[in-house]
Amino acid sequence: MQQDHTKENVAYTSSNEEICVTQSCVSTSNLVLEYIDTSVDPCDNFYKFACGNYIKNNIIPDEKLAVNSFSIVNDKVQQQLRVVLESHDKNEAKVLQTVKDYYKACMNKGKIAELGLQVLKDVLVSCGGWPVLEGPRWIPDSFDWENLMFAFNRIGFDSGYLVEVTIGTDLKNNSIRGIQLDQPSLGLSRDFILQGNESQFVQGYFKYMIDVAVELGCEKQAAERELKESLDFEIELAKISSSKEERRNITMLYNVMTIAEIQERFSGIQWLEYLNSILHPHVHVNSSEAVNVVSPRYISSLIDLLSRTPKRVQANYAMWRVIKSQISYLTEGMIQHQLNFHRTLFGVSERPSRWKECVEEVSSE
Repeated sequence: MQQDHTKENVAYTSSNEEICVTQSCVSTSNLVLEYIDTSVDPCDNFYKFACGNYIKNNIIPDEKLAVNSFSIVNDKVQQQLRVVLESHDKNEAKVLQTVKDYYKACMNKGKIAELGLQVLKDVLVSCGGWPVLEGPRWIPDSFDWENLMFAFNRIGFDSGYLVEVTIGTDLKNNSIRGIQLDQPSLGLSRDFILQGNESQFVQGYFKYMIDVAVELGCEKQAAERELKESLDFEIELAKISSSKEERRNITMLYNVMTIAEIQERFSGIQWLEYLNSILHPHVHVNSSEAVNVVSPRYISSLIDLLSRTPKRVQANYAMWRVIKSQISYLTEGMIQHQLNFHRTLFGVSERPSRWKECVEEVSSE
């Protein structure tokens, strides 16, 4: 018979009120007491009374934007993961060994320096080349943005730089999962990029683009000229996308239609081929498959925008987004450009320790 130990975790006050005395209750109450500043009258400033010592005793590190209870817990979890990833056990499961190998590769700064930027350059060439880097060798006639997304997808890069394709929970029936078409995230926050070219954030982002291109071997003047067009294209993408406020209306985000209906309504893209290529090899669909077009206005506006945007600009933008996504895995020079951008954007002045970056990378995959 299972015994009830509940009473062992309860104490009583003189007025016979129950008090939880489990380890978690005691630990939590100690934290609350640590955060309280008893020198402050709660009637004068309750926030300072409740959180005063927390603010005094927690300094924001140079590599962070903020510190809160969640970030402190995350730091502890990272420390624990580091111990696991750096441990050795010849009898451990193969999947864990693979994760550890990934972590070791991330930590191997010597090998990263040895390889330099050539691996990235080779990958870019295999995808058709970055026009700003290729110069006159890049031929627009052979370019198609859909095929470029397919190439990104095959390699393992994100392919949602113009249209985001995901599998998600149905907004009206959480027992159903289905395909969703949506607007993509941008290289710079929509709120920032819509401030225009005079904004310090947009200028910092543009400088980041130029610095990375030059690091890869591009002439600065060519980078400034061509990537300005890419930046303007991204600003146009921001303009046709919906704001966070607009996306609070769940009803507007629910527009289920078959792929055949999508093809009829948004005829500028071969949707059946596109979806099957992006979802390959995990999912195969036919024209009767139901898809939620989260933002029909964006899809319609995108087709119009692409029809009047030179292919070279499209390719420069898409390649830039892929390169930007890989900066953390590249040379110290590239990572310094990233830090300079983050300093402009967030005010951070230092990078996290390499082991923290690698733990974060491994745990996010």
